[in-house]
Amino acid sequence: MLYKKNAETKLSRELFENPTSEYRGTPFWSWNCLVTKELIADQLEIFRRMGFGGAHLHPRTGLETPYLSDEFMELVKYADEQAREKGMLCWLYDEDRYPSGAAGGMVTENWNYRARHLLLTREKKQGMCADREEFLSCIAAGGKPAGYYLCAYRVKTEKGYLHSYHRVSGPQPDFDSKAAE
Repeated sequence: MLYKKNAETKLSRELFENPTSEYRGTPFWSWNCLVTKELIADQLEIFRRMGFGGAHLHPRTGLETPYLSDEFMELVKYADEQAREKGMLCWLYDEDRYPSGAAGGMVTENWNYRARHLLLTREKKQGMCADREEFLSCIAAGGKPAGYYLCAYRVKTEKGYLHSYHRVSGPQPDFDSKAAE
């Protein structure tokens, strides 16, 4: 367990009156500017004087050091070393902005790893490609299309509920082919 004192059966008065870093607040520490060793040392000292037990390093919009670069990793290491010297904890939070898992856009540079959604509309939207092949060609050429047209359905409702539907255009679904992935 990370916090060994949690195994104790009773909280001591000393620990309650002067909690160690494990039991103190650790704020998000937004790295959203030019981060330097001097800035890290200064801000960690401010956190220590404020009574915090450490901080969660949080890469944010505005960070001038390239995310995951050697320089960035050296600054993270330096922050951890400085925190330890002050008896504080240092955590690396998230992976450079929203959405989680995108690693500051590095993961989503590859279209296959991007989030997708279905858009249900009454008409084809401007900027959409005619089909998946045109969409992939546009992506390969560096474009940013609004998506691609999949198909159209004729839908009938009764009293606000779906009564019937059928496909009126677009390819028929083939769930065994790569097109359905």
